[in-house]
Amino acid sequence: MNAAWNGLLAALLRPGRPLLAQCRARAEEHASTDRRASELRAKALADCRARIELARSSVFEAGDGVVDAHMTALEREWLALERAERPADRRERAVLAQALASDPEGIARAESCARRFASTLAAWGFEIGATMTWLIADEPVLAARARADLLLDVPLRALTDAIAPTYGAEGLVARARGLEREILDAASDSPLAADAALTARIDLFWRACAIDGRCVPAGYPNAGRSFDDLESPAAALLDLWRTGYVLSALDDAGMTLGAPPL
Repeated sequence: MNAAWNGLLAALLRPGRPLLAQCRARAEEHASTDRRASELRAKALADCRARIELARSSVFEAGDGVVDAHMTALEREWLALERAERPADRRERAVLAQALASDPEGIARAESCARRFASTLAAWGFEIGATMTWLIADEPVLAARARADLLLDVPLRALTDAIAPTYGAEGLVARARGLEREILDAASDSPLAADAALTARIDLFWRACAIDGRCVPAGYPNAGRSFDDLESPAAALLDLWRTGYVLSALDDAGMTLGAPPL
């Protein structure tokens, strides 16, 4: 396996994050503020609860069943405090903010590659929305609608049909299968191993078809066009993975990119 593939495997789920140390220092400052805010919120809830219990006791003692405006105001105060953003929600957003802020150039490259990938899929009949969101991919396996075997199925079948009737097809397929095995062995501990191996095979087929001037067979989108005139979706997906980030989901609403945990 050549250096390019070794470099790709080394980059999978390992973004550079050159500003991570600075971001962590700032995050610790915010964490201290959050801890104080959490303490104040807990104290306010406890105080409000005590005042509600006292007001309820007064209602029961009166025995007339009348809930006055003071009681109603206390209940509204309780609801407002209860609905306030919880510390866990803030922490989750803070972790994502650290991940994005620690690697601004890598994030920009990943988004650019994702848009390229969406554009290449559109040429094969996939409708991908323009919205782009990020999440921390604790389990960075591609979601069902973002798996390479599903997304690249149509281009792969077109490539296979374009190669099948030509001289040297068996040798090319054997090379591709060998590359897949090498990648699976080298990336056996990566959740993206199978997707990377399949995408590598498609990339090899595409480059071979482009060099030989082969065209998309009839019955497929882009029929009659040379593969050399079309951008490879496999190449765009591989470039995205080289940034260290992944495509977690995509559909007609948009794309979700995943950042591995810090």
